[in-house]
Amino acid sequence: MVLKSLKQQDSICLIAYLIVMDDIWGMEAWNDIERSFPKESNRSKGPVWNTSEEGFSQLKYLSFYHMNIENWNASEDQFPRLEVVVIEYCSRLERIPIDFAHLNELCEIKLFGCTQSVEESARKIQEE
Repeated sequence: MVLKSLKQQDSICLIAYLIVMDDIWGMEAWNDIERSFPKESNRSKGPVWNTSEEGFSQLKYLSFYHMNIENWNASEDQFPRLEVVVIEYCSRLERIPIDFAHLNELCEIKLFGCTQSVEESARKIQEE
């Protein structure tokens, strides 16, 4: 894997997001992952996101913004086409899944206002 860049910025940006989810195979699957997405009242509900075994086979861009998840459990098989990961102001997130080091398509990880442990996990992914 060639990770072309690792970017970290501490500036505040006003950005609008369009989240496109691929391979949502039913309402039960949506309900499982929906808990991790931001809510107006508390930004997100669950401290852990366990990516389903089916994963997201066509997803190329993944962005987390002000989410309260602490642990993100995922494997390389669940995001085979992922090219870009953007994590912004997720102050409780402990790390990026280390299996992402084996994603052949991953070329960029962007971090904004993240914890040191998230930055360290991104560096480890870049080194592997």
